[in-house]
Amino acid sequence: MSLFHFFCFLLFPGSVIAQTCCSGGVPVSANIGFPSGEKKQLQFGIGYDYNQITRLYNARNILDNNNRKRSTQSYLIRASYQWQRRFATELFVPFVRQSRNIQTLSNTNDREISLGLGDPAILMSYDWLNTEKVNWTSSLGLRLPLGSFSETNDRGLLLINDMQPGSGAFDFIFRNALNLPFAKQPGLLFFFNSIYTWRGENRRYLGSQNYRFGQDLQAIAGFSRNIFALKQIWPLALGLRYRYTTADQQNQNELPNTGGEWLYARLNLGLAFNPATQLQLGLEIPFYTHLQGVQLSSHYQFNLTYLGEIKFKKDEF
Repeated sequence: MSLFHFFCFLLFPGSVIAQTCCSGGVPVSANIGFPSGEKKQLQFGIGYDYNQITRLYNARNILDNNNRKRSTQSYLIRASYQWQRRFATELFVPFVRQSRNIQTLSNTNDREISLGLGDPAILMSYDWLNTEKVNWTSSLGLRLPLGSFSETNDRGLLLINDMQPGSGAFDFIFRNALNLPFAKQPGLLFFFNSIYTWRGENRRYLGSQNYRFGQDLQAIAGFSRNIFALKQIWPLALGLRYRYTTADQQNQNELPNTGGEWLYARLNLGLAFNPATQLQLGLEIPFYTHLQGVQLSSHYQFNLTYLGEIKFKKDEF
């Protein structure tokens, strides 16, 4: 049984289709979601995400070729407001800078850069269960095609799709989050998130063509707990992230060298300044990569996030 079918069996009782290739792009799915809050509580985050994309794969094999390098830098603004005991609304806004560097046969560097607003997303969340023993939240979201998909290089040529800040299409996001505290180990928590992104179709690609990024399925699982050291509280989380994407489509035809599956090791270390604010540093390193055809893939990814919360009184906001 492949990794994809194994995770599908855990996540859904029926069959599931999955998402897009490229290991580049904006890391939307892995950055959405806040823990359940109290009524009239605002949670927010301001973050920076860096993805170094330098490994060239042919299926599962790393090729000895260092003439192509890519990186994605995302500046992320997130906020969630708990307007009822079980209902919350979340907003996600990314600003994206992508660069691609290719060393030509004549030993010159061909560099392309794109910068701009990515596609923001808005989600509605509902707490099915929120007790001391279990917390289960589901979210339904829509990603809006507000980012540019017509950026050009310094020669006036249109950049390829996965170098664009936006996708030009509406996407739907489905998320489930499960948190299970350990009664006999205070502060120890098991967490499991599943995020499925159904990618819409850009019908204005190259003026008159259709382009659809592949469907995307992700699962994140691990353990977290607070550690007290040096007179400070350090939230620590260790886990895995699995991602599967189907091939991109152009005019309803699957594109070669798109789609694949990844398994990442994740480490998150936070510094809690007080119960309402903390600084988090996250690191992801892929240790299993299986791509369709020849593709560049991530070498490592890290992010830095400032998290805070504001509790409003009943007569406010």
